Amino acid sequence: MPVFRPSGEGYRAREGSHDDGPLTGMFLGGIGAPACSRDFTGRFSRWHLQPGYHVSQIIDEAFLRFRWADGSGTDSFRLDASFGGMQEVSSLFPVTRERYRKQDMPLELQAEFFTPIIPHEYEASALPVWYCTITVTSTASRPLETDAALFWPNLLGWDVQRMTSADRPKHSWPGQTHSGNTASAVREGMLTGALQQRHPGRPVTGEMEGEVLVCSFGSADQRSSVEACFKAGTTRIGRPDHLQKYTLPWAEQYFKEHGVLPESGSTWRAHWDEALGSAVSRGTVLAPGETSELRFAVIMDLPVVEFGSGRAWYRFYTEQFGTSGTNALPVARHAAGMAEAYRRMTDSWHRQAEAETASIGTDLTSSMINELYVLNAGGTAWVSRERTRTELEAEPPRLGSGEHFALLEGFDTGYYYYNTLDLWSYAWYGVSRWWPRLADSVFSDYLQTIPMEIPEKRMIYRSETMEPMLVRGKLPHDLGAPMEDPWHEINSYQMRDDANTWKDHNQGFILSLYLHCLLTGKQLDADQWSRLKEAVRFMLDQDGDGDGLPLHDTFGDSTWDNLGIEGISSYSGA
Repeated sequence: MPVFRPSGEGYRAREGSHDDGPLTGMFLGGIGAPACSRDFTGRFSRWHLQPGYHVSQIIDEAFLRFRWADGSGTDSFRLDASFGGMQEVSSLFPVTRERYRKQDMPLELQAEFFTPIIPHEYEASALPVWYCTITVTSTASRPLETDAALFWPNLLGWDVQRMTSADRPKHSWPGQTHSGNTASAVREGMLTGALQQRHPGRPVTGEMEGEVLVCSFGSADQRSSVEACFKAGTTRIGRPDHLQKYTLPWAEQYFKEHGVLPESGSTWRAHWDEALGSAVSRGTVLAPGETSELRFAVIMDLPVVEFGSGRAWYRFYTEQFGTSGTNALPVARHAAGMAEAYRRMTDSWHRQAEAETASIGTDLTSSMINELYVLNAGGTAWVSRERTRTELEAEPPRLGSGEHFALLEGFDTGYYYYNTLDLWSYAWYGVSRWWPRLADSVFSDYLQTIPMEIPEKRMIYRSETMEPMLVRGKLPHDLGAPMEDPWHEINSYQMRDDANTWKDHNQGFILSLYLHCLLTGKQLDADQWSRLKEAVRFMLDQDGDGDGLPLHDTFGDSTWDNLGIEGISSYSGA
């Protein structure tokens, strides 16, 4: 396992491009669900709480703290780069392990972060859940007290500004979006949690509304505690931070000293600039040589997705748990009951993938699996259905109001589009191999576009002409942008260049669809076959000399829009 040493030397991103730096880790959270990322220094640093909106900001109010005591000594530390010993990090999607070692520490400590994104398990893969398991093995010669606490900010209402990552300020939370936030303690069987809410009792109508449950769960021989509601910062009242009751420093100091949280039972409703937080803890006493697991989970029941146009959808997980935004506890019950099974299923998948790659004489398993990170890191949208339409959204989406799946090409201005066809021609295999239903969704959406015409004209700045949004027979460049109206305003790139003239989209789609059908056994129905033939005819019409290949005759008439190609090319002819 590689030893983590934080250093960004040698890393240089292209100037002006999206850049989170070299220390970022995998995202936690289901496909199309709210997600966050824990970096290689052990800090929560990236946030995809709304599909398509990327925030890169370390929020120090989100962290884990560990404490041990064995009668002769005690220590407490955050699980991050401030640890003071050796920190090692390894990942195999969707699992990340962190190991912490320190001289004279009478234990071995591992923190594992895990999301149940499991091939062919669609309901599990969509869950708005991630787990953290702290595994502790005692190397002490006497009984060892061990406790861990998860501190988590109340992020409800944090509706980030609509902009690309390059333009976003470095600091946007806590801001002034906290009005109505509150939290309360939950105890149910072996589950202890803090239920974060926003205006409880009101119906959930928009993004960043619903419930977040920060919880621990485990066996009857473990102790747990909760401090559900405290101020995430401090106040200028002339008192040391840790002596300001009902604040994060006070709760953290209490845990450092006692191994449990204060459990004051206090809760209140925040005003506009009052950021709140919650914490839960779990602990046990270990005999010499004994191992125990301290388990935590975060559930984000934020059911509504809203794009720039104002059209709203429900996330896919709501098909299983409902759209009310009051189902964090039912999700937590399910997650706690299935935690071990989900983890076994993930290990089984990893072993299957390793056997498959070994059978063809290569050792690329970890690289291939880790490249699937984009499934929950790619600004992903996975929706089950459109929310009830309003007068402002009278027109139904062109591609239907049911289930859709989409990945962003990137978070920069020129790439901020869903399922861009030139990249889907490469990306489809990873989705199709393990989640074929999601790949089917994208291919089906594109098949629907083939006979469409969108006559609305927009300015094309390269040619300085007004051109239609989409012509019949030509597959679009994309299925929309988060800032606009995905699955309705398609071919959204139509501005800088005229994507209707590009000569690589149709054949790239045809080849990808053929391989997808070959891999999965999928059969096209008569209507889909008719549409596909129309795309073939359009492609053949782009052949200017009868050799069956598109003939390039205009600068930028392919997705490589800054590359001049003349005649035939291996790129668009492949």
